[in-house]
Amino acid sequence: MSRKKAIRHKAIIDQLETNPSMRVGELSSVLGVTKETIRRDLEELSEQNIIDRTYGGAVLRQPSEAVLSERHKAMREERSAIAKVATPLLKGAKVIMIGSGATTVHVAKRIAFEMNNATVITHSFGVATVLSLNPTIKVIMAPGEYCASEGAVHGAQTVRFLSELTADWAVLGASGMTATGSK
Repeated sequence: MSRKKAIRHKAIIDQLETNPSMRVGELSSVLGVTKETIRRDLEELSEQNIIDRTYGGAVLRQPSEAVLSERHKAMREERSAIAKVATPLLKGAKVIMIGSGATTVHVAKRIAFEMNNATVITHSFGVATVLSLNPTIKVIMAPGEYCASEGAVHGAQTVRFLSELTADWAVLGASGMTATGSK
């Protein structure tokens, strides 16, 4: 790849990091090259999985989040620290909803060892599994379509089921959040 093209590709990526979506004409104007050149550049960047093409433009491809099994290996100390702070807040709760995620499994482990006589509603198999260590905790699993990468169920059936229940507390993760708050 020529140096000019590499500089132009970097400039396109920089523009897309600042502006969530840009049209071919905008990029052409900002970078001072023809629309045809921008189209070729966008095709190349798309083939490299750096951007996603849109009708008449492009957006920067968001990095996909690692699957749950990979996230469990990362930031263990931080997740344990969160669980250590969160669990005392749940004392006295009779019904707790817990979502899926690596951090929520840490919270569930702590609940299993520190709490008794509670009901936990979850869609996460990891959460249900660690809670099974405590026979005084009743676990209610939500129905739905199984998503192996998250170790949880999801879908319309899950939402319908959960919408009919209430809890004293909900413990949720923030999977997939970026610095800008989007997924």
